[in-house]
Amino acid sequence: MAPEAMATHMSKSLNRNKVEVEDFFAPFSESLVGFADEHGLRVDKYWHGLPSWRFSFRHPQTGNACIEVSKEDQGLRVYSYWWYDDFERGARFGRTFKSEILNLDVKGMSGLLIATLEEILSWPLSSWTEITEGLGDSWRSNFSKEQFAALDDKYPTLKHHAHL
Repeated sequence: MAPEAMATHMSKSLNRNKVEVEDFFAPFSESLVGFADEHGLRVDKYWHGLPSWRFSFRHPQTGNACIEVSKEDQGLRVYSYWWYDDFERGARFGRTFKSEILNLDVKGMSGLLIATLEEILSWPLSSWTEITEGLGDSWRSNFSKEQFAALDDKYPTLKHHAHL
């Protein structure tokens, strides 16, 4: 299934199953919100209509990063993303990680989130797993260099990462 079709399918599925998704996340919500508050993260519940909570921030090395906790059929999965956009080159450098399906209780959520954040912060700057080029024309047709740089303003600076 094409990514756009899959996103549309997931969005429709989420609308039909919104109560189920909210019930799934309810036991974890205190841990999820507490984690976001402690580290100054932006929270997007059901980002792009997906059954997930996404925690975004500016990566201390460069670019932006996020942790996404996603409801799966048999449990949950954690996705880790870090990306840097080079406007001049028209390229996005990224690194991603996808956990196995996890059957996690409420007590384990905080530890999982901290470990995931520590992992993202430990990745070396040159450890990109994906480089997407050819984005320059699209970016330049929609944004000036200054407008593009300002997009990073929606990502908060990570708090309390020195002790991780």
